Amino acid sequence: MNYEQTKLVRAKGEVSRGLIAKVENNYLIPNYQQAKNIFDALEVLENEELSKKKAIMAGQIHNMPIEYANASEHVLDVWKRMEDKAYSQAPVKGDVGIVGSITERGITSRMLTMGLEELRSLRVRDIMGESFPTVGMNTPIEAIIPLLQANQAILTIKGDKIVGIITNTDLMKIFKLNK
Repeated sequence: MNYEQTKLVRAKGEVSRGLIAKVENNYLIPNYQQAKNIFDALEVLENEELSKKKAIMAGQIHNMPIEYANASEHVLDVWKRMEDKAYSQAPVKGDVGIVGSITERGITSRMLTMGLEELRSLRVRDIMGESFPTVGMNTPIEAIIPLLQANQAILTIKGDKIVGIITNTDLMKIFKLNK
């Protein structure tokens, strides 16, 4: 049985593999109920395909371009840039690509444990956190939401290239897309 036949059988319990094979090979002309069951199964498959097309994917809500921090930058320079450009987290670039992340939350929590002079001398590499997780452009929103509950941002990738960033604020775009 081919893939399409398998999908049809799974879509509606009243359609059997044997029935589909006999109809396709012209061994059987289906009666009314058999034909109705086949059409019902086809309708179920069509609705599933339509709902997949309406699904919101990571690439529809991510932000581009990404604001990066460099591991060797001073923390206060990055913090100022965050304030000026209105973002609260950034992936950190090092000599070999993305090496971590920096967030306003991380900076302020560090501020509580040290003096201002000590904070001025800190480099991003001294306080950066783990890298943000990555997802493909076609990752459905249902998979993104749990990741955002555990992380301040998610990076979107196309192939092996980072192309965008998603934060909790970007989830509001779902309402615009679902009009």
